[in-house]
Amino acid sequence: MHEFLVANGYPALFLLSFLASTLIPLGSEWLLVALIVQGFAPLPVVLVPPAGNLMGACTSYGIGVCGSTFLTARYCGWVTGSASEQSSFLPNMGSGACC
Repeated sequence: MHEFLVANGYPALFLLSFLASTLIPLGSEWLLVALIVQGFAPLPVVLVPPAGNLMGACTSYGIGVCGSTFLTARYCGWVTGSASEQSSFLPNMGSGACC
């Protein structure tokens, strides 16, 4: 795996940084050091991971904003709407828990 990532260089570094900034717990620092040791230019090696992290963070944010209502309604069974509508969903806690 290490050889594959080092052989692909900058695209692998971008992809690993992108995935590390989303829900997948990865670290891209080891690949950054490996690419510098292999003789890759230091400036692009240092500039590519922030671009991947930024794109991954924007993707996570977009999924959170666009999918929050759909995901909470479908998978969590949460009700969206006014406090009076939500209080019927939580009869034991009352509308105070929905604010």
